[in-house]
Amino acid sequence: MNDWGVFDSGQTIGERGSEQGRIVRDEEHPIGARITLEEAVPLGVAVREGVNAWAITCGGYGALVHTRFFGSRRAAESAYDEMKPVLAQLASIEGALSQTERNPYEEFVRRYPT
Repeated sequence: MNDWGVFDSGQTIGERGSEQGRIVRDEEHPIGARITLEEAVPLGVAVREGVNAWAITCGGYGALVHTRFFGSRRAAESAYDEMKPVLAQLASIEGALSQTERNPYEEFVRRYPT
C-alpha cells in the first residue's frame, strides 16, 4: 500500500493544479490512485481563514475525484499523509466489488469531508 511515487516524474510540481493553486506535492499509486496538494488556492475557489488556502485533490481512477480545503499547510500536509493509505486501499478493492456492496468511495468522502 506504500507504493506511492511522484506523479509524472515531478513535472507537475510548481504547475497550476485543478483548484488553480501551485502544486507542491503530487503522487500516484500504481493500482490507480492519485493525490495532489496545492498551495495558494484563490480565495474565490475556497473561502477559508487566512490569506492562503490549501487544497488536496485525490481520486481513484474511473471512480472518484474528491477535493478538500484547508487554511494551513500543516493541516493540509497532515490530511494528505493520512488519506494516502486509505485511498490506496480503496483503489485496490474497487475492482472486486459487486453491485450490492456499499461504495467504498462514498465512505471515503464521508470520512474526509470537503
